[in-house]
Amino acid sequence: MFKLIWNRIYGSTPAVFESAYDLEESVRRLQAVTVSPLKSSLMEVMYGEVRDEHVSLRRLSAPESYLDDIFSRNIRFNLEPYYYGSFQQTEQGVILMGKFSMSLGEKIWIHFLFSLFLYSIINGMFQLRYNNWWNNLYLLGYVFAILAYFNTLYFFAKKPPEDIPWLMKKISEALSAPEK
Repeated sequence: MFKLIWNRIYGSTPAVFESAYDLEESVRRLQAVTVSPLKSSLMEVMYGEVRDEHVSLRRLSAPESYLDDIFSRNIRFNLEPYYYGSFQQTEQGVILMGKFSMSLGEKIWIHFLFSLFLYSIINGMFQLRYNNWWNNLYLLGYVFAILAYFNTLYFFAKKPPEDIPWLMKKISEALSAPEK
């Protein structure tokens, strides 16, 4: 369980995309298929930032209900990958070189929650010396909270990462030449 969580948080998948166009056209074509999250309330889109020196893309799924819209778009704690990369000019042409990884904000949030739980358990252990029955419940409650925390991380980490193939397909479609 911990290895799966560790790989989802700290692991990354490298990805390189060859473009059939020059640098400016490649940036323009990728920007054309990238949508603002405010304009994407009813469809599944790719959104993020596209510049020649930095590309940051993410899949945004269409909400199934109003509550799904609130929880899945505004509270983005779901371990879904971003694509981070940059355009490179080589002898063969333009390539987009980067990796799929979890965002830095989500990594910081996970570490903040874990340190809060760890602090609470250590504090609860020091409170045991007063030998009050509610201090024992305090510590027991935080043990259950940590178990729930890791089970939640495991739940999000074990779902298949369908975002990576979807993003790879969309980026490849944007950068490849149209078939004749």
